[in-house]
Amino acid sequence: GAGAGAGAGAGAGASSIEKSICSLCVKSHCLSGHGACIGRFAPQLGWKDPAGADLDSCTCGCCGHQCGIFATCTAGHEREAAARAPLLEHVSTIGARTGFATTRGARSIAFFARDGREYAVIAAFLDDAVVVADVTAPAQPRLAAVVRNGQDGFRMLAGPTDVAIADLDGAPHALVTSLSGNGVQIIRLAQPTAPTPAGVAQDGRSGFDMLGGAHSVAIALIGGRTYAVVTAYVDGGLQLIDVTRPANPLAVAAVQLPGPQDVKVVVTLAAAGANAAAPGRGERVYALVAQYDLNAIAVVDITAPSAPVAVAAVAHGARGAATLEGAAALATFAVAGIEYALVAAEVSGGVQLLNVTDPRAPLPAGGARATSERFAMLRGAASVAVASVENCTLAIVGSYLGDGAQLLDLSAPGRLVELAQLGRDARSGPPMRGVVDVGVRKLDGGLHMFALGSSDAAVHVFALNASAACAHGALVGE
Repeated sequence: GAGAGAGAGAGAGASSIEKSICSLCVKSHCLSGHGACIGRFAPQLGWKDPAGADLDSCTCGCCGHQCGIFATCTAGHEREAAARAPLLEHVSTIGARTGFATTRGARSIAFFARDGREYAVIAAFLDDAVVVADVTAPAQPRLAAVVRNGQDGFRMLAGPTDVAIADLDGAPHALVTSLSGNGVQIIRLAQPTAPTPAGVAQDGRSGFDMLGGAHSVAIALIGGRTYAVVTAYVDGGLQLIDVTRPANPLAVAAVQLPGPQDVKVVVTLAAAGANAAAPGRGERVYALVAQYDLNAIAVVDITAPSAPVAVAAVAHGARGAATLEGAAALATFAVAGIEYALVAAEVSGGVQLLNVTDPRAPLPAGGARATSERFAMLRGAASVAVASVENCTLAIVGSYLGDGAQLLDLSAPGRLVELAQLGRDARSGPPMRGVVDVGVRKLDGGLHMFALGSSDAAVHVFALNASAACAHGALVGE
């Protein structure tokens, strides 16, 4: 019984063994019906090497019964050992000291593959330039090309803030927003070492009236055509651009949305009974927009690109959304068939999770804030990227004020698990300053994370031990 001494009821309890622990386990369980053994059971077993232990013949130090069930612990110990491995390793830096002279004010990063090689496209805000880096070998990035505003036909790269990649005319193209130029520059990357200008969209010309302070861009594929969805921070709205023919971008429509920063596109099945023409056999397409000034996330239905409609919004403090002040960036992902958006809230100093399975009714689903004890690198959260690897979902959140980044496990979205901090907990690598964007990419057989330090004019590259991260997240979660 629970209140009995160590030897009481020893014989009667033999069939009640359900769970047990050894000296290496982190659980506080012992034996069902042997509550008095908790705290005494593990030390008396004294396992030293679970891999070499005779699991079937071990004996409970409390009641003397054999514990064949310990064989089920083996997988747990292997996972625990994996979790103790280093999660992050700094492998390289893209900056002036490594042959990249044009990375001042690095603000955004995107990736593409071409002819068997991997490339990163980096917007350098203070240099009015875009850098193309060959990151096929992430430990040895190489400069592929640099394009600058006002040179070689590039005229819309003043203060570039965001980059998105689209496959157009059979080749990758970079779409770059120009905050200072109030427009979008389209760059053809058929030859990554020799980018060429493809087209320009400029506020006040050719029907474009919502590109003042162009800030962020996302790509949407609708009805066989490719669209750029652009936020305009100064004009306060969303501009839809048909970029199917990159040399001739077309203004399609615009929507007023005060204080927009980041934008992401999600595709969902139409609601049952919906009476609307939609692409992709009943699919609907939505733009999720982070409204920094309104402390909110807006949802715009862009299924019909020429007639976008704002259909929903969730604001800080509404329906349990406790971390949306200064909503700066967002990323979308799915777990167990449920679609989520993870929002980086710069003023709140944290992240807000939203269930956007039905984008017309986004629901708060948890979050986390920086404190003196936990999630320290969520202070000034300015960017976020998500990757699904092995059997878990990971997020990296860039901290502008914290000069670093936070690694999270999102595998159980209702419970965000803190894994590590880039720039503080990482075992190697230089400190980072003013991280404004983060990116993830599988390179050289493993996942790599990129953190853009706008204040130190560098992009820091880290290798992620995905197995260790997933194992660590599972143990902490349990």
